[in-house]
Amino acid sequence: MDLVPTCSICGVEPETAHHAIINCTKAKALRQRLRKEWLLPADHFLDYTGKDWILILLNQVDDDCELLADPKGKQPAYSQGATSSQTQRITEASWSKPDQGWAKLNFDAGFLQEDNSGAWGAILRDDKGGVILSAWGKIQNTANAEAAEAFAGLQAVKAVVGAFAGPISLENDCATLIKEIKEANKSKPAIMNSVKEIRRLLDLFPSYSVFKINRAANQVAHNLANLGRNESTGCVLFGAVPSGVEDLANSECNETVMS
Repeated sequence: MDLVPTCSICGVEPETAHHAIINCTKAKALRQRLRKEWLLPADHFLDYTGKDWILILLNQVDDDCELLADPKGKQPAYSQGATSSQTQRITEASWSKPDQGWAKLNFDAGFLQEDNSGAWGAILRDDKGGVILSAWGKIQNTANAEAAEAFAGLQAVKAVVGAFAGPISLENDCATLIKEIKEANKSKPAIMNSVKEIRRLLDLFPSYSVFKINRAANQVAHNLANLGRNESTGCVLFGAVPSGVEDLANSECNETVMS
């Protein structure tokens, strides 16, 4: 069973379909705004009821409920007649090389709610895209998905200390964790110790930056995390990535991101 990636928006739970539509902070905020215009069911009616949750939810909708009706006669948000100039395309940039003299450290984690375990993966690459090291491992008994991401970040930075002495750019797709690392505020209890140690280790480098990226730019680290679930101890590979990840790592370095 593949590890489910942590939601890159809220960083609280694995990014399942139910989480993305119902439990994510953005989804909840959208419902709160819609409730000003629409009569929506209370949140407790939207709880996860099993793999057929969406079918059960739809089955509860009254036959005479027009889900797509607009009772106030407003224009629809999207029209089939819209031209390409009226439709904004959102594209996700892939991984990009760091600035000259810098190295980029990408990390990721997956979380299994069934037993509160997970796995982590990380890759450090130079300004030409060359692999300095890759690392991966299993996570035992972690509190939640966000804690798994924080643990992954700590293991990633630990692996790099001593292997690279220049400035480093740290990247991950979990917005809440990146915010915690960048800000000096007191962190949540589940990730407080990991975040504190990440900051301490980053100070050992001559300079560093911390960025939130989209998932498309973090694919190699995610694939390494999938390898980590089969390891009892952490693994570090210098100058290369495992064979199963090599093609993806090479393709990222060869891609040209068009603006």
